[in-house]
Amino acid sequence: FENGAGVRSQFPKSYGQLPDDIAAIYLEEAGVLFATPALKQTWTLAENLGVQVFEHTPINSITSLTSNGGYRVHASQDFTIDCASIILACGAWLSQIAMRCFDIDIPTRVTAELVSYHKASPAL
Repeated sequence: FENGAGVRSQFPKSYGQLPDDIAAIYLEEAGVLFATPALKQTWTLAENLGVQVFEHTPINSITSLTSNGGYRVHASQDFTIDCASIILACGAWLSQIAMRCFDIDIPTRVTAELVSYHKASPAL
């Protein structure tokens, strides 16, 4: 579909009042990853592997340690971490952190999506 009219024609009972100017897509084989349970499982797996997790920790800068190939993460004036690897899970703050820590421009746009499922009609 490209617009509300296409959605209404396929699903009139569910979306009969949908305006024409709304953008819509229909992906028959698409899937959805629900962020909250996926992230909870990711944290659990990481912690089970011995990963130290620092939630809600603003990062000021990251520098490479040439002596051992690791990194120094400067989280605040009194909180610095030396480590071999870093995983930044920045979410909506990716653009800001990538620019501040790596001087890399990664444009992002955060959106909220409405997902609905419908039983396929026999005509499809």
